[in-house]
Amino acid sequence: MFNSYVKLMEKYGFLIIAFFALVYLFTSWGENWALTWLHIGALITAPIIGVSDMKGSQAGRDKDEK
Repeated sequence: MFNSYVKLMEKYGFLIIAFFALVYLFTSWGENWALTWLHIGALITAPIIGVSDMKGSQAGRDKDEK
């Protein structure tokens, strides 16, 4: 059970980070503009890094199967 949880977090952890950055962005909009822009940056970069990691792991898995 724990191994499946770890695998899910490795695969989809970036979505959780992006979701909470979005939630915090909505709740703190305009209070502190430096943090607002920081969370906008996190909201943009977290999915980009996560998708590139997923593509890299799939490419490595495909290479191992051959």
